[in-house]
Amino acid sequence: RDAVFACASHASPEATLPAVISCASVSEKSHPALSKDVLSEPISPAVTSVISRTGNWGFVEAFGGIGTTVRALSQEGLTPLGICENNPLCLSLLARTWPDAQLSTDFHSDDWRVWDSRSVRVLTGGPSCTPYAGCGKMSGSAHPCASQLSDMAGMASHLDVDLAVIENVVDLLRFQDVLEHTDRQFAEVGYARVLTFIMRHNSVGGSSSRRRVFLWYEKEEFTQLLPPHVSW
Repeated sequence: RDAVFACASHASPEATLPAVISCASVSEKSHPALSKDVLSEPISPAVTSVISRTGNWGFVEAFGGIGTTVRALSQEGLTPLGICENNPLCLSLLARTWPDAQLSTDFHSDDWRVWDSRSVRVLTGGPSCTPYAGCGKMSGSAHPCASQLSDMAGMASHLDVDLAVIENVVDLLRFQDVLEHTDRQFAEVGYARVLTFIMRHNSVGGSSSRRRVFLWYEKEEFTQLLPPHVSW
């Protein structure tokens, strides 16, 4: 997550989330396993401004880490209303940095179900990459953490968000069974994956060439509300 949202700590103040998204590009030649629905051109300015124009929208982060995603979205004017994180040290940091956010010690504990979610419009999260990363065994759906992707559909439904943005390693795209299962779980609760895109660390001010993939899910009613000129 640090590599993706480099804008939060390494780039200039102007290079916040929409700027990072606008740098997104991917070539199918550079990754033969990419599916056809992966974005192959930079995202249009109309699309990149969707989040930044949401004003006082609230969001929940499902896998808080040290808070770089939370920081990037906060810089764009969104309010962190809830954060899940099971590492005690990270949780302590998150509590000090965002004292008004509701905290859960574990995404799997479901204690976030009692949160006040009336103002939550966006769900973000970077589930474990262990099942998919090339540096590991790449066990995919056989790994116990693989369910985290599809489990986020239940969280999105309970919180009744408009958008859910999931981040992971690019190797995730090799596991079509996992992606299809995740899409089905989201579809069952009224969401569709309308955008899949990749960002490279050094395209947003970072020093490495690491890439991350983002899966963008929208509630069906929300998609219908977008201006006609906004095209995915």
